Amino acid sequence: MTDITSKIVSAGSLAHGWTPEKVRHALSALAELYPEGTVDWEEGNEEWGRVISRGEVTAYVSARCPLAFVQADDEAEAQRVSSQLSILAIAVQDFDAPSINVDPSALSELTRRPLTKNVSYDRASVNEIWWATV
Repeated sequence: MTDITSKIVSAGSLAHGWTPEKVRHALSALAELYPEGTVDWEEGNEEWGRVISRGEVTAYVSARCPLAFVQADDEAEAQRVSSQLSILAIAVQDFDAPSINVDPSALSELTRRPLTKNVSYDRASVNEIWWATV
């Protein structure tokens, strides 16, 4: 289980200056890393942009702050993305597997909304975190 609370807090502190143009750039760059990668994001309407590869979500990029979840085999891949895009990337092998935990108060502060109680934040999947914050 990987605790992502510190990355959530850090990304939130970097939100100033995170513009729709930077979100679009990060999504486009990530789409190039995956086979048949495409961007799915409605600027101004969606809190998260997605990269879809062969019908599967392979990355989520926050529209609020420089934070991304990337489908990757190891943290080194996420670090390359982080340094190239000036974004805090969190590597996760399977977006459906409960592999992360996060302090719900930190996540709620980042998203500026109350979170659902239907997610176990001490053992959650990336898709559950995405669902809870859209």
